Amino acid sequence: MNRRSFIKGAIALSACSTLMPWLSACSVSAKTLFASAFTDKANRHYVGWFDEQGHLHGRVEISERAHDLAYIKSQNRIIAFARRPGVKLHVIDVASKLVVQEINAQPQHHFFGHGVLNADESLLFTTENYFDEHMTERDGLITVRETKDFSIVRQFSSHGVGPHQLALLSDNQTLVIANGGIHTHPAKSREKLNLDTMQPNLSYINTLNGELIAKHQLRDKHLSIRHLCVANDDTVYFGCQYQGAVYQVNPLIYGHRIGEQIQPMQATDKEWMRFKQYIASLSVNDQNELAVTSPRGGVVSIWDRSTLELKSLLTLDDTAGVASSKTTFIATTGRGNLVGVDKALNAINQHQIRWDNHLISFMA
Repeated sequence: MNRRSFIKGAIALSACSTLMPWLSACSVSAKTLFASAFTDKANRHYVGWFDEQGHLHGRVEISERAHDLAYIKSQNRIIAFARRPGVKLHVIDVASKLVVQEINAQPQHHFFGHGVLNADESLLFTTENYFDEHMTERDGLITVRETKDFSIVRQFSSHGVGPHQLALLSDNQTLVIANGGIHTHPAKSREKLNLDTMQPNLSYINTLNGELIAKHQLRDKHLSIRHLCVANDDTVYFGCQYQGAVYQVNPLIYGHRIGEQIQPMQATDKEWMRFKQYIASLSVNDQNELAVTSPRGGVVSIWDRSTLELKSLLTLDDTAGVASSKTTFIATTGRGNLVGVDKALNAINQHQIRWDNHLISFMA
């Protein structure tokens, strides 16, 4: 059992007093809460939610390990996305602390661990893969479901192999997708089958018709684009997991806006080496900052979005998820810690669990 067992996914949400029975009405000051997937020492899988002090307010056991989460404010429900190559979505009612629905992937499909809701929460977009016994390499799929019953309304290509995290831009129509470029097959578990020929890309797609708006690739094709977040100005920040030689040093974090060039974040080779070629979660706050974690490197980094420069690089063993909390960030670790991130690290609490790679925050 590894660190990714608890928290995998950080998204920002907002909700009224109905979110949790122990919270007061919306007329009082809002309270920030967080949610994530996790696994306990007995290898049982859960989704849990907690406050900024690390107090666990609720948890629900699920049948399959989850990766990222999404929150449906209008339904007061959390969706847990199975980790690749899992085949289930769990729908969790926060108030009753119950799994109210399990959605299975279509036959010969699996999930990639991520999904996103549109603005009115009527549609859910998930990254998926279709596979057969021939292990044929093919583009991934974006599946669109209605959230009232999770029936499938349409599917279209992700325009790349191995789609992972995705997000909607502010127009509520353009979807940005991190296509990692790595071909896998459930029969080979998580084995990477095409490292010599991989072609990762960042794709922008019109969700109304599935048409490709733009596709961007990095010069080094071994930079697998995996995770991303989107700022209020539609700048997309994405992180890479390098699949090449262990001695190679590359920028691992980039920013991009449609119609512009991809811009690498600025750090020295020595600083990039601290990440050990692996980026996990990304999040932006209201102070024009970007936070990025690396569990392999054991670091959480803070970047200035205006200058693209590294502001701080802090050691945090087995760091996993990160989410914005007002003007700062909260990070999690595979050791069960919830950590406040500023110029220093402040461990808030510890649980006998293992948080996974992503963390979501919401206001209640």
